[in-house]
Amino acid sequence: MSATLLSQIILVFSIIAFVLYAIGFACPNWLKQDFVLKQVFPVTIQNNTMVFDLSVESNMGLLKSCEKKTPLIPGNTKSETDCGSDGAKDWQKISAGLAIAGLVLSGISLVMNTLTVLLSKLKGCKKLRISVVFMNMITVGCMIGAIILYAENKDIQVAPPLPIEITYDISWAFYVFVASCGVYAFLIVINVVDAIWSPGKSAVSITKEPSVAYAHY
Repeated sequence: MSATLLSQIILVFSIIAFVLYAIGFACPNWLKQDFVLKQVFPVTIQNNTMVFDLSVESNMGLLKSCEKKTPLIPGNTKSETDCGSDGAKDWQKISAGLAIAGLVLSGISLVMNTLTVLLSKLKGCKKLRISVVFMNMITVGCMIGAIILYAENKDIQVAPPLPIEITYDISWAFYVFVASCGVYAFLIVINVVDAIWSPGKSAVSITKEPSVAYAHY
């Protein structure tokens, strides 16, 4: 397999990894759980106040959380959906920061991989390929940090100050993000192979004008 063909393969996998990263990063579906809060929704009917249960469909991601709340009143079909980042825990903020850093680095490495394929001067540039390897390594490290934080903090107090703790389930966007992390890990390996096979030319080639000797009579 030639270095040029390998660079094209790297570009294809870089696009796949970045798309998966963007989907997992943006969608608020890392953790999900449905539960019922008992006797928390007061309703006044003909001067009589009654308290009903509240059904909650909750999901959260890196950037925001969403809750669909439905009062369990007989005959009620209305619900409200609230989304936002208010009340985010410290571990959620750290996860988001790590994911943002990884997203920036993955975007830069994608641009560099694209230039390696499109620009003949950069084909086989070992320094550029090594730079991509290091960026992918840091990206994977940031992703693993966010993944671990969410996987280890699934027990969440859902209705402060009420002492109600719910164990959330892992949802689909989490797995998409994990898949992206796996692709980036694979990219590290094939980038190293490409760097080894590259001839090792510098990023900028300088062409010297041939010297011409003139005879003086």
